[in-house]
Amino acid sequence: MAEPGPRAEAMEAFAAKYPYSATKIDALEQAMAARQTNNEPDKVDQDARKILALQPGNARALAIDVVLIRAKAVGPTTPQTKAYADDAGVEAEKGLKALAAWKPPVGAADTDVADMRNQMLAAFNGALGFRALIHGDYAAAKPFYQAALTADPTDLNNSYQYAVCLMQSDPVDPAGFWWAARAFDLAGTSGATGARTAIETNAKSRFVRYHQGWDVLVAQAATQTAPPPGFMVKPAPSAAELAVLAAQSGSLSDLSMSDWEFILAQRDVSPANQAAAEKVWKEIVDFQARGAQLKLPIKVLAVSSAGLDGAILAANQEAGAPDLHLKFAEAPQAPPKVGSMISVVGVLTGYATNPFAFTMDRASIAP
Repeated sequence: MAEPGPRAEAMEAFAAKYPYSATKIDALEQAMAARQTNNEPDKVDQDARKILALQPGNARALAIDVVLIRAKAVGPTTPQTKAYADDAGVEAEKGLKALAAWKPPVGAADTDVADMRNQMLAAFNGALGFRALIHGDYAAAKPFYQAALTADPTDLNNSYQYAVCLMQSDPVDPAGFWWAARAFDLAGTSGATGARTAIETNAKSRFVRYHQGWDVLVAQAATQTAPPPGFMVKPAPSAAELAVLAAQSGSLSDLSMSDWEFILAQRDVSPANQAAAEKVWKEIVDFQARGAQLKLPIKVLAVSSAGLDGAILAANQEAGAPDLHLKFAEAPQAPPKVGSMISVVGVLTGYATNPFAFTMDRASIAP
């Protein structure tokens, strides 16, 4: 068999030489297929339009036309995106009607016929799903994407756009995360680095915010063509659960000041959190009972004759939210200025959980 390029040129030459031949459309279809194999989208488009000019209901040419129109709308949304999506949808509706009457090429193998039909089903249904998606009609988009992915479960655009439909639904359909993982894997195996980055930015970041096991999900989606029955996603630990885990991870010396505040602030959420907070607070008290004094760098937020309010954690310093109420052992000769950074030494004697703040007594400004 001739190479795709020369074969396409031969078929196009035949069609040009015999414009009224009964086999002209077949020749153009062969040329179009060869150009597609040779990755020449402009020439594929030219052949498709020649066919549609002669036979407006040609299913294969309509499928090519739909794919090329839809490709113009992929990427950042612009004022033209809806117009392209609408145009592709109109052509896709024609295509599904044409496909019902489509006759495969004479002599084509059954497997080739099945492949061609599935490619057209994926193109037409995917475009109709895309049109509904662009207009925010997620319910209408879903059955079209399902049909498209049944026909071709390896299509990257349909996989990710279906994921978006499911994730944007109210309530969120967990299967959307599976399809996002599927698209992430397809983008990796096909070398579509831009799509992979976009999926990672949008879908993965959303998943890991609320759930666990993204890498496991990607590995699963790489070996299957649809989510398993009853698919669910494992929720990520809540803040309260994380606080319990942090308290169990080691002794006081293994925890940062941020960890102290985080664990203690969750005290009233559950009995497990109360036990975690009591463990940490006891270790703080025992540490101080051994004669140790805590030296804390803080940002001064408010000053009175008896003490000051300060922020220990960087986030609180930036937000101007006090997480330390301090009482001086003796009033300093030169009170610190609001907004200044100082270090204080004293004894932590208690804390409030909401909003969180330590109480420090017998305090002084460290030299």
